[in-house]
Amino acid sequence: CMEVVTGLNLGCVQRLKHTWASLPPAVLTQWTRLRDLMSPRHSYKHYRAHLSELPDSAVVLPYVGVHFSDLVRLEESLPDFRPAPEPSRRDASEDVSDDDDDGGGGGGGGGG
Repeated sequence: CMEVVTGLNLGCVQRLKHTWASLPPAVLTQWTRLRDLMSPRHSYKHYRAHLSELPDSAVVLPYVGVHFSDLVRLEESLPDFRPAPEPSRRDASEDVSDDDDDGGGGGGGGGG
């Protein structure tokens, strides 16, 4: 549906004045309703209202671009809520640092 509206709204199609004038009034009325339905004004207000009026049993192929934009805006507007990491609790044995790691191993130092 949106692709049809986009295609018919192209400048090269809109300039076909004689073609548009030769269309039957019923077709022009349908075109106007479709164009208004898929208008991006007010964040696709008419499209959203139409979707909300459909019965739950209706089979609908939604215009994903509108819903994807909603998700992106939602993601960008909400702060990240990541819990701060809890301080780790180490055993007392892990708190002792091994500063004598010089490879000597103790024992009188010498060899000779």
